[in-house]
Amino acid sequence: METDVNHDTLLQELREHNLDALTAKFQGLHELAVDRILLSCEGFSGLTHNECMLLKRLIGDAEVEIVFFCRRWSDWIPSAWQQNVKQGSTQIFPEFLCDVLTRADVIPPINFDLILNEFADVFGEASLRVLSYSNIMDQKIDIAGVMFREVLGVSIDLPPVAETIHPSIGMTTAELVRCLNFFEVDKGSTADVDNFRKFETYRNRFDVKSLVRDVESAMSPYQGELTLGDDIAHFGTLFTKLNQKYSSRLIKIKGEQVIFEPYRGTIKYIRPDFLLQPDVTTILATIHQRISELAISTAQSGDVLRAMRSSRLRGLTIIEGADATDYLSSHITRQEAGNQAIGPATKAYFGTDAGNGETIGLGWSKPEPKFQWTNGKKTTLRLLRPDGNDNCRVLLVARPFTSPPSLNAQRLSVAVNGHVIGSATLKDFSAIEFELDMNAIGNQRELEIIFDLPDATKPAAVGAGRDQRELGLCFEYAAVYTPQACS
Repeated sequence: METDVNHDTLLQELREHNLDALTAKFQGLHELAVDRILLSCEGFSGLTHNECMLLKRLIGDAEVEIVFFCRRWSDWIPSAWQQNVKQGSTQIFPEFLCDVLTRADVIPPINFDLILNEFADVFGEASLRVLSYSNIMDQKIDIAGVMFREVLGVSIDLPPVAETIHPSIGMTTAELVRCLNFFEVDKGSTADVDNFRKFETYRNRFDVKSLVRDVESAMSPYQGELTLGDDIAHFGTLFTKLNQKYSSRLIKIKGEQVIFEPYRGTIKYIRPDFLLQPDVTTILATIHQRISELAISTAQSGDVLRAMRSSRLRGLTIIEGADATDYLSSHITRQEAGNQAIGPATKAYFGTDAGNGETIGLGWSKPEPKFQWTNGKKTTLRLLRPDGNDNCRVLLVARPFTSPPSLNAQRLSVAVNGHVIGSATLKDFSAIEFELDMNAIGNQRELEIIFDLPDATKPAAVGAGRDQRELGLCFEYAAVYTPQACS
């Protein structure tokens, strides 16, 4: 079974009726000596009757609990619109809202009876449990703690988490991405989640950031408001029906008796008439063009090596194994502040323990305590170089994913701000270092480092466990520094 955030692969296999893969997975699950097994995927809510029947057959005689998260509609509607925009929609918010209001009875997240009926028909009503996301948020309770305690039956003290997980992208970003989706469709392409990912990757580049600010400033006077309540006539009837049917299946955290407390509030959005201002559509078209060009450049970075190599960019220096450990132990970036051999520096430690916020870009797995894996064959790392116009050096500390005899090394190509630095083959724990000539790569403060990893591989594909991530390099540390008194 895959070990990533959720069981997307399992969902896909259920939809494809991939019996060979499913049988092997569930045979392994049945052989585990554990009390509970959690299968989690948002997409399970869309399983058909036949897919539920297949899942029940695979589970066998084991006891089953179906835990469904419900959410207040007035919270879900703006969130769902933003999610649709991230997936490529060009629909403005008022259009989306009208569509939801006129079809509420047939939209599963609104009328979740449509979802639970399928599971009740197959697994029985007694298997259903409803967990109210809105009630948990209203009471400011840690949702992970609720899952462990109420669903998995495990009491555990979890450290507090300061940041919001999967935060909303906000109305201005959503409207800007919606406009970029339109430009993608207008040129004859298909707008999808890649359009949003490209925007998030490049929005802070020096040649895109100022344009994004211009559009956001143009949006500011055009904020619209709509009043929406969970108790409006049609919603009120549906709420009563769902609450009567499922309140007995509700997991009560603090004695609440309803699936959620109906709210009435104001939803803000950006009115599309901001586009009538002078030059706004031109600026948006420029953003779309630049992001598209940058994405193409990144995709071709492995081919740029032969065409763009500069005599002022000196390639990669690789030190591996025990030699790398010795080299790093006395490296000037690892020494105490005040060392005269090193000028200004930007340092980044990878992993959750470091709380590092400097790594920005696509192609990363979730951080682990002391490190972070790349995930995919191309990965972007953004770092700020030190102030000043002096040449600087970049140090990267990483180890490759290998699984002999089928995978003995990882090939790596590195490009910075569109200029290829060099290539290497890594077999062991490595210190990777290279010099940047500001005259060659440009004098911008932000460095966009692209790693091309053609040998990135899923451990499950080479018999090294069940991990479905496409692993290339495991990063521990990065530094951009200006040598002063050293050669």
